[in-house]
This record gives sequence, C-alpha cells and structure tokens, in this order.
Amino acid sequence: MLIRDLMTNLDSRLTFSLSPDTKAAGLSRKFGIRTEVGLVIDSEYALTMFFPAEAERERDLGVFLREFEATRKGNYFVIRRKVDNITSTISVVEELLGIPSVVLAGVNLNDGRYTFDMLYHSSYGKEISAVILNKLSGIEGIDVIRKGRSESSSIIREANGRTPLTCLTFESSPPDDETGPSRNPAGNSWQRIVKVSYGSDRVRAVYFKNGNQNPEIFEADTENPLLAFLNERMSQERIMTLLQAHSFERSRFTVQVIIPDIFRTDFLKLLYECSEKFKVWKIAVTDISPVNEVQ
Repeated sequence: MLIRDLMTNLDSRLTFSLSPDTKAAGLSRKFGIRTEVGLVIDSEYALTMFFPAEAERERDLGVFLREFEATRKGNYFVIRRKVDNITSTISVVEELLGIPSVVLAGVNLNDGRYTFDMLYHSSYGKEISAVILNKLSGIEGIDVIRKGRSESSSIIREANGRTPLTCLTFESSPPDDETGPSRNPAGNSWQRIVKVSYGSDRVRAVYFKNGNQNPEIFEADTENPLLAFLNERMSQERIMTLLQAHSFERSRFTVQVIIPDIFRTDFLKLLYECSEKFKVWKIAVTDISPVNEVQ
C-alpha cells in the first residue's frame, strides 16, 4: 500500500486529546458516541462527523443525530459544525502542520474526547517538543498521550478497528501542461503524502524521493486542478478521507485514499464526475479493497 509505505518514512508520532466543554463532546460523553472526524482548517475551522444510517434506530444515537440536525445521505448520516470552544487547539494543529514533515493522520471523537494523531520525521523532534511545551501545555484539559518513535502504520489499524475503512487507488495520465516543474516541484519521479487530506483545494504534502531506503524528505505546496475539483466536491458532499497519498512516475499519476467504507459508493460517483470533467486525464480505478487486505 502506497500510503502505508510512505508512512513508514515518518518514524515518529504525536498523539494528544482533550475533552472540551462543548455540546458535541457532552452528548458524545453522555451517549458513548464515537466517530472518526474530518477536520477542515482551510478557510474555516469545521468538524465533520458521520454515522451509519441504522444508527437512527438506536435511541441515544438518534437523540444525538436530531440534536445536531444530521443530514441523511444514502446509507449514512453526516454532521458538519463550525468548531466551538476548541479553536485554540486547532490553531496549535495548524502550527504543528507548519513544521516540515508533519502530517495530520487522524482525528476521532470517543466518549467526549477528541484525539489528534500526527506523524512526523524524528529529525524534527525538537520543533515538536517546542510546540508541546510552549503551546499545548498551556491549553486546559490537553493530555499529550504519545510523542516519539512509533510504528506509524498502526494508526491505520487503530482507525480500522473503530470504523471499517476502504483503500481506493486510481491512476491517470495528466496532460503535458500538468507535468512541468510548477506542478511537480520534486521533478518527474516522486511520492508524497498529503499533510491534510480533507477540505483543502491546494496540495500541501510531504515529498519523498530516491525510494524508501533513506529517502530525501521535503515539503511543498502546489496545485492540481483534478484534485482541487475532487476535494471541492468531497467537501460539498461531506465525503471524508482519512489519508491520501500520490505518486508520479513516467507521466503516470497515481492517487490512493483511505476512506470510511460508508463513503465508498459516493466517492466513486465523484470520481466519475472527475473522469467526465477531466477526460484528457484518462482516469482509471485500479484497486478497491478493505485496508486490512491491502499489502
């Protein structure tokens, strides 16, 4: 799996949590609600949460869904809310993402606690430590659970244990004007993992060159019209991705995403929209598999 392979190059993990005094956290705590969370930190701070449609039949979860005016979308309910009372925490997440190699690998809400998982390369350990001491330690209720060397791919296993996940891969052949240096700051052969996989119209990513054995690691921000359209439509339709990675080799552009199973059909519909809008890219789906079956 491309995503898992790239994650192994980010050999350290920062995990912290908080239990804010918010309506969502309070109801989650009261009813034992748990969900993966899509965090939008682009033009606004917002949270997206989702639940299988059958959850409506559970009395307590039904109360939660009605309280937050959840929208029914096919086989799931989705809630999107602007962040309330945890903006200071999200601003620290933004600061952490400003450190080279840092990737937001997941956010989840479990019994009233939001947990944030971030990956980074150990060479930036001092910068991470400075943010912990100068910023995170000053936020009331923050619990720093883990900081240091870690098996990064365990994040995928843990998330899949909470919510069944799908790994979906598609390939394309970008037109000539998308293969130049302005779109490919790492040259004509690279791999990258996106720093924030949900809610952004630009590609902020950690790049890896020279293979997986002692790769060159650096960060860049670029544009891609296909991904901008796809991410815009995902945001509009509240279709969440947990992780996203790309590779470019011999003019072949590959995209791999990890998404909750319940979004799989809706994601494919958006991918069809992309294939119609960007016909010249020749988009082709190459793999759709449960994450625990992908090598």
